[in-house]
Amino acid sequence: MAVKKTLKIFLIGLIILWVISLIVARLLLPVANPDKRNALPDWLSDNSKASIKRSCFDCHSNEVVYPWYSYMPVVSMLVAVDVKKGRKNLNFSLWDENDFQGIRRDFDDVLEVINEDTMPLSIYTILHPDTIFSRSEYISLINDYEGYLKLNQTK
Repeated sequence: MAVKKTLKIFLIGLIILWVISLIVARLLLPVANPDKRNALPDWLSDNSKASIKRSCFDCHSNEVVYPWYSYMPVVSMLVAVDVKKGRKNLNFSLWDENDFQGIRRDFDDVLEVINEDTMPLSIYTILHPDTIFSRSEYISLINDYEGYLKLNQTK
């Protein structure tokens, strides 16, 4: 009898914790994306734009698409933290095509983390293997960037 009562109390407590964690998860997850959205610059080829959108936008833009698992307790907190950090470090939606120094700094960083295979994060690529940059996509980014630098070398 005491075991059944203890088990019942444990299960009720577990259900209450689960409901609370769902509520907290819902509050923490920044479901709404900010309205500010600049297009990727014209000097990027269509292939490079597609690669960046596919591989970077879910943490580094105001156009995050939250997958189903991002609404689960604990996972939602991890996703919210990653997106917040990602947007703080680099937000493609806020790029100003006229800010040569800012784009140069950001794009140098982008090429570095792709080359070092530190972005996209490995925890993300496990569930989204299509976000890993191929060598040809990386070379395309380099070629686009070199063309941009040549056009703006006087700045």
